[in-house]
Amino acid sequence: MRKLPFIALAAALVVGAGAQAQTSEYFHVPAAGVNDLTVHGGYGLGTVRGTGAGAEDLDYNGLRNLGVTWAYSYSDMWSFGADVAYTSIDAPNGAGADAKSSGIEPIRLFAAGKNMLGGGTLSYGVRAQFAVEKAKLEANGDTNRTFGDILSNYGEGGFELAPWVGWSMQAGPGVFGARFSYEVLNTDTKVDNAGAPEATLSGGSEGQAAVFYEYMLADMPLGAALTYDFYSAIDSETNGVESEFAASRSLIGVSLYTRLGAENFSFIPQLIWREKASGSDVDKLSDVRLNVAGRFSF
Repeated sequence: MRKLPFIALAAALVVGAGAQAQTSEYFHVPAAGVNDLTVHGGYGLGTVRGTGAGAEDLDYNGLRNLGVTWAYSYSDMWSFGADVAYTSIDAPNGAGADAKSSGIEPIRLFAAGKNMLGGGTLSYGVRAQFAVEKAKLEANGDTNRTFGDILSNYGEGGFELAPWVGWSMQAGPGVFGARFSYEVLNTDTKVDNAGAPEATLSGGSEGQAAVFYEYMLADMPLGAALTYDFYSAIDSETNGVESEFAASRSLIGVSLYTRLGAENFSFIPQLIWREKASGSDVDKLSDVRLNVAGRFSF
């Protein structure tokens, strides 16, 4: 599962990081020597419409990312953790099929470091992920989460590595910050296509640019983030014949969030709304998600 390269890269990221108190929910990590166990889940309401005069709206609705995240800070300088989640959504294929996309999401491993720089905090890290099962496309249109969907990403069956970097600083009564991430490694996904030859999906690297501000109301942050998600084109190969599976696309969105709770427990609600910014093979991409999480610190 290629853990050794990930561990080596995670260790390299934290060399030289300086100590700095946590100042924002957006870049939250546990305090030094503390474990965080976060139970999370959400419900998504999405709409997709292809191109052409006869294109119809297809609804992608259901439970997304119900799971558990564990994180641990070894010191004030760095942290690491893992996440596992389950998704089950209606994901019609446009051919009249009442299909579903459900199953275990790819396992995520992550590490993060931070140090003071100038008048703010430089944060950085890496996400590595791998699928727990082979991508599948059933005859009735059902898929698993290794195959994915257009409102998250297709082709999640390979190994993915995404470094990120961020910056935050005090700004008036709150915290202002920015973050950028991109997948620098995204290996191919093999798809078990029921009743047809195996297909290989390549491409589909994803990234995100975001800016945020959190107004501190006592110890409760009221946060808002403006996000730009982008995905490269995905190609499909079957029996040596290549074709475009999905064109490159992007979505612009806003995220509203806060944190409520005591020292050892926090309740974190979040509302996300994203709309199509670009994409030649779709006329409409709309994605609204309500997420909730409970974080236990010990």
